[in-house]
Amino acid sequence: MLKLLAPAKINWFLFVTGVRADGFHDIASLFQSISVYDTLEFKKTGDATVFSPLMLESDLNIPAKDNLVSKALNILASHMKSHTLSEETTGEITIKLTKEIPAEAGLGGGSSDCATALMGLNRLLDLRLSVDELTELAAKAGSDVPFFIKGSVAMVTGRGEIVTPLISDASVALLLVKPPVSTPTPWAYKMVDKRLDRKFMAENRLLNIPALATQFIKTLSIRDFKTMGKLMKNDIEDAISADFPWINEIKGQLSDTGARASLLSGSGSTIFGAFDSKHKREQAQELLCKKYPDYWIKPADTLTTNSL
Repeated sequence: MLKLLAPAKINWFLFVTGVRADGFHDIASLFQSISVYDTLEFKKTGDATVFSPLMLESDLNIPAKDNLVSKALNILASHMKSHTLSEETTGEITIKLTKEIPAEAGLGGGSSDCATALMGLNRLLDLRLSVDELTELAAKAGSDVPFFIKGSVAMVTGRGEIVTPLISDASVALLLVKPPVSTPTPWAYKMVDKRLDRKFMAENRLLNIPALATQFIKTLSIRDFKTMGKLMKNDIEDAISADFPWINEIKGQLSDTGARASLLSGSGSTIFGAFDSKHKREQAQELLCKKYPDYWIKPADTLTTNSL
């Protein structure tokens, strides 16, 4: 049996830079993996290959065929058809997915599961695909999936498929707060189109994202929370906060309980606060759990370059 952890992520900043011909949006973002994980357990029987039936065990209330983990196997099978591997098999593959990362949270849970499935199946079935090959396949699965192949800190551009790994040895204490509501990604980007005009996106394209990412990594390393807070920005948060007053309410509560900065992660609905100590984070968690008993509130730490 092979057991792998699939980490969540946050976006330290997220700029929308345009709308593509295929309907997707171009972004420029700084991703970092965090210490909240789904777990995937892989087993095979007999002479199982990528063409074998997949048994997916999960507590998700969606059909297995619609799960990104199943999609990972389908993508691998399609890729391997061009090789000499025989499609005849008597074996079976079983993947048990245990969820900890909530859905529609802006934390990349489904994308991370898919990337981890690609990497796990590559090992389980001895496919010997390189990181670059896995990243190319990951881009076919979804916008954020390639990051989780290359993580743990990276500048992400295009629709999410262009990943430039960065080096960071600084771990930051975070508190994640997700209300019992969702902000679906397609709807969130519709709000971006409605409220942030093309001129705004064109101005974003003029930003020096590599320099901004480098500056942010430096602020992490020296724990300059004041500058970090100024650099943290999410265009999606700006576009949807008028519809969801709880965004600014939670950010205010995080600030009042000691967070040095806070931001909506991805398209939400999780908001994360950055703290300068784990002790202050624990105090904030206790207070916020009492105030919001029906919210998902979770401590996490950012994962450094060598921690995955």
